[in-house]
Amino acid sequence: MSEESPVGYHIGNVGAGAQVAQGTNITQTMLQAGVAPDELREVFTPVFRAIDTARDLDEDEKAVAREAAQEVVEATERAQEDPSALKRALTKARRLLGDAWEHLASAMNSETVQKTIETITEAAILASIKSLTGA
Repeated sequence: MSEESPVGYHIGNVGAGAQVAQGTNITQTMLQAGVAPDELREVFTPVFRAIDTARDLDEDEKAVAREAAQEVVEATERAQEDPSALKRALTKARRLLGDAWEHLASAMNSETVQKTIETITEAAILASIKSLTGA
């Protein structure tokens, strides 16, 4: 008859934002902070409508503006993981959207988007994003 030694665990210095699980038979469900992607994308629908009806943009400029707005949507969805991508996408869109920029700024200041960007922990980037969008 042999006795098993108790299982011992040691977790060292873990960096900020890390997730650690200790023990046996551990399961974990991860949820993205902020809001559901479908809900987030819905907020940007008026931006795409504004681009499509913009009188200050020709058809080629509208296509580029749509691409820039889509980059903002995608970067917003990943804001927690890569906040600098959102800052770059907003900076680019600001130059390309013409009058539709006001609609994008309004979408960025909506409660839905604010719940998402509030997950950004890098203060300087968050301040830049809020400055770009007038928040």
